[in-house]
Amino acid sequence: MSSSTALLSPAVWRVLDGLQGAGSKVRRSGSGFAFACPAHDDQNPSGTLAEGADGRALVRCHAGCSTEAILAAIGLRMNDLFAEEPPASEPDRRVVARYGYHDVAGDLSYEVLRFGPAKEFRQRRPDGAGGWIWNLRGVERLPYRLPELLAAPLGEPVWLPEGEKDVESLVRLGLVASCNSGGAGKFGHDLVRWFADREVIVMCDQDGPGWAHGFRLAHQLEPAAASVRIVDILPSGKDVSDLAEHIHSSGGGDEDVRRLLKALADRDPMVLDDWRPVPCG
Repeated sequence: MSSSTALLSPAVWRVLDGLQGAGSKVRRSGSGFAFACPAHDDQNPSGTLAEGADGRALVRCHAGCSTEAILAAIGLRMNDLFAEEPPASEPDRRVVARYGYHDVAGDLSYEVLRFGPAKEFRQRRPDGAGGWIWNLRGVERLPYRLPELLAAPLGEPVWLPEGEKDVESLVRLGLVASCNSGGAGKFGHDLVRWFADREVIVMCDQDGPGWAHGFRLAHQLEPAAASVRIVDILPSGKDVSDLAEHIHSSGGGDEDVRRLLKALADRDPMVLDDWRPVPCG
């Protein structure tokens, strides 16, 4: 392996990113890295990370922690140690949706892939040679459907649910919608500028992380946006996709969904400092 971190394999970068996110101290050690093992109280760094000949990440704790325990502590799985796209751990694991994030010129910057049957997400970016790099290191994060957002009139409300599937549900209803990649809690401050002077409607998933995400998102956007409203309670389902499916299965149509969503958003504006989520039964 080259001594330059720029030449590290995607698998090694995944582990380094995970260690950094978990707060583990990492330092260079020979041709690899030494780190404080996040799976135990490691006062003297006992973890090592190296790159195998095939590009896979070689992770070990010399104090005895298993590789699985180390990866679990940083939010990764054994499949993440492979150099390229991890092989399917289940025979029927497949890509069920692709969500492309495009820049202002409409060029693909990166993708979010949803796998099934177990719900799992991965992110990748073009490598410039027809392939993919399975991380977003150095890539500017963008709002989903950015070109469509920029083309929408400033006076048109922008709906911000938690994920791409719900954005697509809202777009099918004829609404302007966007979100951040990575799910709840991943809306970075660098995204705020794209919503300046916009009327924003934040939609909360009906669970603890969803409410926390929506509340935090509203506070981030409030200084820049023309207005911010929060839809914190849905009469059915966890999210807008569930709600739309329920209305359609009950004989309703898209207009019924739109009318209900707008009624929820047009309630008396909430004072953010006093906002409290009300659990859904």
